[in-house]
Amino acid sequence: MTIIEFNGFTNGTNPLSAESKNLLQRHAALLPHAFLHSRQVSIEILTSKWDNVQCPYHRWVSKIVCTDCSPNPQVRDYFYVTGSPGICIRAVGANEKNPPPRTPGYLHCGCQEDEVLLELILWKLTLQQSPTTGRIKTWQNQFLEPCAHTFSLCAFTFWSGLSVDDFFKYDDEGTFRANVYLRLLQRQIEFLGARYRRVKTASDKGGNWDDPTAPLGNGIDSDDEMNMDMQSINMSLDLP
Repeated sequence: MTIIEFNGFTNGTNPLSAESKNLLQRHAALLPHAFLHSRQVSIEILTSKWDNVQCPYHRWVSKIVCTDCSPNPQVRDYFYVTGSPGICIRAVGANEKNPPPRTPGYLHCGCQEDEVLLELILWKLTLQQSPTTGRIKTWQNQFLEPCAHTFSLCAFTFWSGLSVDDFFKYDDEGTFRANVYLRLLQRQIEFLGARYRRVKTASDKGGNWDDPTAPLGNGIDSDDEMNMDMQSINMSLDLP
């Protein structure tokens, strides 16, 4: 796997081999920018030679997939946030060849597409330095279990105001977007500024904003756009 092969793939001059796709999925330090190019390139990296699109967890860690529509009540209750909410799909195993078309917004394993792509971006970019030895480590060989990435990435999205599309250098139409990092900062500034103004207005009306676990809608008129509580954080991905 070389930068030349990857650049040739993104330029349309050569395909990306199955071996290279596997390396990009399994080695955090290899081409950290790989999942920042575009949604199309990211999905292609996750696509096997049998057109099976799996998240790294279901491809490399646990090949057992479940959705929230399992006929087994115990399984259904346990996986109710990691499958396809309200969409009964047949989750496809990692080794299945030529699977049926994906449910829009979901991978063949049943994980949500945006969650997986955002996790991979953070997985590639995040480094941790030991406070005692000074050594730097990547997230190598560590993938979030589906329930963990659902909650973690929901929280990241909710508090940062960023979505996976904000990280891509090319949008879905193939248009290049310069200064991605500046745009990320601007997006957060605008989002947090708008949230601050709404919270400040609601607080001035008598809302309780000191306790982060208190319902966000306390003291707000029912038609106020901030009339939601922390229990609904999982439904708050449509951010302003």
